[in-house]
Amino acid sequence: MKPKALSSLVVSHLLLTFAAAGLAACGGDDSSGGKGPDPSRAMTCIAEQMKLWGKVEGTDVTFTHPWGGGFDDLGTRGGLITQQSMPGSRFHDPAIFDLRAEWQGSLNNSFKLPVEGRVILPTSAPGGLGGKEYCLGAGSTAELVSMRPGLVFVMSALRTDGCKTPVAGTLYACWEARD
Repeated sequence: MKPKALSSLVVSHLLLTFAAAGLAACGGDDSSGGKGPDPSRAMTCIAEQMKLWGKVEGTDVTFTHPWGGGFDDLGTRGGLITQQSMPGSRFHDPAIFDLRAEWQGSLNNSFKLPVEGRVILPTSAPGGLGGKEYCLGAGSTAELVSMRPGLVFVMSALRTDGCKTPVAGTLYACWEARD
């Protein structure tokens, strides 16, 4: 049986698909000033799931949890929470990371904005980091991902001990809305 030739339209579509996949896997354009691809752009998010990864205090962490939070972007301010209940309440689940982030302005207008907030790592975090809370510092951002409906967070200048003590590391998080 002789294989069929691919049409030029199919070949063009495949080339565009591979080019786009290559850009996504490599971080797209290098806006990091020559430091390499931005890891936040190389993520793979799953619809209706929240993913957190990175390195903090010398320890690599990666967590994926079902979406159970809330998101709003009201024009003058916005925010995202990954758990509806507050830490210490009977409905708060310490086995799931807890990200609470807020920004001023609208991501629909700016696409990328500075963000404030905190993240609590789940109890399963390695290296004694389970349950540890980190405040998000200067350089932390929320970015609207236009290719797929979702958000990407870069959490840098992390602090612990009630936001007093700086720690080494950067965390990334992503959430993709269901189509």
